[in-house]
Amino acid sequence: MTKKKKAARPNKLNAWFKAYTDETNPKTFFNKTASAKASGYKAKTENAFACIGYQNYRKLQNRIDLWMDEVGLSDARLKIKLIYLMDAKKTVVVKLKGQLDLNVIHPDAFEIVRTHKMAWSGTGESKKAFDDGDTLIGIIVEDLEVQRRALDMALKMKGLYAPEKREVTGRGGRPIEYKIITRIPEPDPPVDNGASRDE
Repeated sequence: MTKKKKAARPNKLNAWFKAYTDETNPKTFFNKTASAKASGYKAKTENAFACIGYQNYRKLQNRIDLWMDEVGLSDARLKIKLIYLMDAKKTVVVKLKGQLDLNVIHPDAFEIVRTHKMAWSGTGESKKAFDDGDTLIGIIVEDLEVQRRALDMALKMKGLYAPEKREVTGRGGRPIEYKIITRIPEPDPPVDNGASRDE
């Protein structure tokens, strides 16, 4: 029986690794607990599955690091990607009326499309034609939300955030109640019901 258990453990460990690194399965990919469930471990509680997943992760840390390097997720590559994200840009599309001088609007503006609609102004000899169509322009600006998230991730990686404070409360949000016993209570004396033992 012991030999069978020992033989089964590497198979479950390999199954856990395959589930943990399976990019096609969003439930188990990089999810220690779900990978433990999917790889055939038996446990009664969610916490037990989480413990199994964490233990497997610790056992296979070197193998996981090697796999991450192979698929391009090495520490160095992740840091480089993070640096690029801290300089993220996005294109904002704006619809404007009429003919435009893009340099006046924004130095990084570019024309996407223009619709032509001829219109006339003035009367008689002073009558002039002008373009009254719409112009869609794109403007490249800083993507502040992506940059904020990248900065947040970098600060977490460096451990520069203060530890999060967690408040623990008792039932119904009330303070936790403690009962401190300073001495062991003596047992109550036997109850005398008034009956005599001689009778």
